Amino acid sequence: MMMSRLRQAGLGRTRSCASISGIQSRSHPKSQPKSPGVKLLCLPFVAFRDTEGKAHALSDTCVHRGGALGLGKVKGNSVACPYHGWKFGGDGRCTRIPSLGNDAKLPARAKVDAYPVQEKYGIVFAVLGDLPEAERPPLYDISEFGTPQWRPQTFVFNVKAYYERSIENGLDPIHNEFVHAAWGQPSLSPEQHRTPQSIEQIPLGNKHYIKFGGSNGEDTALAGVRQGLRVGAAGSWLQGPN
Repeated sequence: MMMSRLRQAGLGRTRSCASISGIQSRSHPKSQPKSPGVKLLCLPFVAFRDTEGKAHALSDTCVHRGGALGLGKVKGNSVACPYHGWKFGGDGRCTRIPSLGNDAKLPARAKVDAYPVQEKYGIVFAVLGDLPEAERPPLYDISEFGTPQWRPQTFVFNVKAYYERSIENGLDPIHNEFVHAAWGQPSLSPEQHRTPQSIEQIPLGNKHYIKFGGSNGEDTALAGVRQGLRVGAAGSWLQGPN
């Protein structure tokens, strides 16, 4: 991903931070994917580990002739372009141009964008933008992680939608009545439709939680339930720098 494309997508000087699912965790440092290409926020990147196991994230487009670095191979501490073999290190600088020979002086402009990464919770996070380090948002703190009472699990969901639509969907409780009715989701009352919902501000985000009413006659998966209260709930927690 080139910075110009980031700016076209509204991500230049951004706070956006995304996790890289196409790179192995440190528990498998010697395991490299067949192709270093990954997609984040619908745009292509290169993600790989060097010989010391350090993770790197680079632009996918080679500055030479526009080859897709994500279709190349990881060789030592660099990723090699599949078009003319140019190699780029984890800092984005070109480390070798085969056609110039082994001792050639490489031009300073022969480089691709490199993005800061941080590993936490067994996940590789990449900062997609050009904010100075002091202005970058911190990763959300999970104090329970690593304690004996908790067992973490990592799930990867590939959503075939633009990332802004996915975030918007998580912040929208009104669609539950129409989209998730078969799951037993009762409808909102007229009063709930008229009353603005309370949004609670929390560190690095906000959250809301809404209870639904509904009657036994509604056509949901709970239609056959004759005992107890018919109360459903939905909520969204927006946490972190996204």
